[in-house]
Amino acid sequence: MTETKQHTNREHIDFFQSRLDTLSPETAVKYRRTISELDLFLTHHSLQLADLNPTMTADWACHLLRKGLSKSTVTRHLNILSTLAHSSARQGLTTSTDAPRALARRLADTTLPPLINEHTFKLCLDRLRHTITHISTATHTSDDLLLYSLLNGPLDIDRTATLRKKDICIETLDETSRHIVERNIHPTRLYIFDLRQSYRTPRQIRAKIAEDLSKTHHYITTPNNQPIDPDHLIRSIWAALAIHSGATPSQALGCLQGPAPYTIPAFIHTNPRAAHTLPDWNNAIHTLLAPQAPRWYAIHLRRGTDINEIRHEITTHIHPAPQLFYPVETLSQRTGTRNTTRHQPILTNTAFIRTNPENITPLLARIGHKAWCYRTTPSPTSPYATIPPTQMRRFQAAIGIFTPDNHLHPLGHLTPRPGETVIIIRAGYADRHAQVEEIINPHSPTAIIRLRLTTEQGYEWRINADPREIQRILS
Repeated sequence: MTETKQHTNREHIDFFQSRLDTLSPETAVKYRRTISELDLFLTHHSLQLADLNPTMTADWACHLLRKGLSKSTVTRHLNILSTLAHSSARQGLTTSTDAPRALARRLADTTLPPLINEHTFKLCLDRLRHTITHISTATHTSDDLLLYSLLNGPLDIDRTATLRKKDICIETLDETSRHIVERNIHPTRLYIFDLRQSYRTPRQIRAKIAEDLSKTHHYITTPNNQPIDPDHLIRSIWAALAIHSGATPSQALGCLQGPAPYTIPAFIHTNPRAAHTLPDWNNAIHTLLAPQAPRWYAIHLRRGTDINEIRHEITTHIHPAPQLFYPVETLSQRTGTRNTTRHQPILTNTAFIRTNPENITPLLARIGHKAWCYRTTPSPTSPYATIPPTQMRRFQAAIGIFTPDNHLHPLGHLTPRPGETVIIIRAGYADRHAQVEEIINPHSPTAIIRLRLTTEQGYEWRINADPREIQRILS
């Protein structure tokens, strides 16, 4: 039996672009937009166009709807993809599929869930973070119960509502869950959350929770204005957070034990193979919900990409724009009578981006075709790796190139005085000791420390260093 070769995404995209020459200018513009949107989606989620099927097609359509495209625009993209896919099949690049055309016919009659809207999702995210950041004050029991269910499962509402003190070990909980439990627990009550379980039936408890959540999450609309179903809400918010963190809708649905109708459209297929990725997405959701300062991420430029292309994408399309750090050193070369300079990267094709954890996934969805971000493990479902601030400051000190967030401290505080012995942490000096000989421009933010170094043979020499490139020897 002859094995069929699976063609790469680049081969498919190149073939699609070759078809543009046969189209009118107006039609070619529409096709080019479809190809660009498809290329970004495939790159960001590490999917192969050779595996195009109803599940992948539905995920892409949901991705476009989440970006704010109308159903009519998404329908046009699906019809164009169908035409391109059939052309690709005739060339033997892939097998024929009617999935895009079938979904395009179905999309017009599909009611979109509320949390697929980016504005509604942000309202939900703000509500969850408000519950977390006001952790020392009294909040509604149902809000705490919802948040605890999201962070630990997700759990069904009945299970969370009937949690007893003996059912959990507080020491094993994450910090947010532990604080939620501690502010709800009571010495004389059997259950953790005060829902008057001894006086209400399970049905009455669910009705009370549904009523409370319908008030606090009023931006989520339901058919005929029915009260929110608590289990549907928990799974829907979990799915929305996972998708925002980088999961496809089919992956998010595959991790859940039931429907998520407030986030996942009815046309999405379940990916049962994604169930084992539940812990990874739970970790990503914890990172998304926890209030955190901006983090540093390392990205690798794809072949043929210039850093200016990344910089243009960020400044043009990402607001607020993240901080981009691409350290280079300037090299001078004399050729005959001319002096030329060139900029050489410290790390080839590697740049650093500083942004909030919630923004890294949308950012990569925009620049994923030009750069990829390092993850904590080789798995494409693992969270993106962050660089601790202390390591980033030490790296910048070692190369002698700093970002504005790496502040200079007042002279005489962390900056040494003349005559002191310090340790040099600049690359190439291997933590050598040196004596501060002079401080140039001491009252300027660009102060320079002149250091004197000696050897055992009695030789000495001097170098100029940035205050951030040295460490004081504290007694």
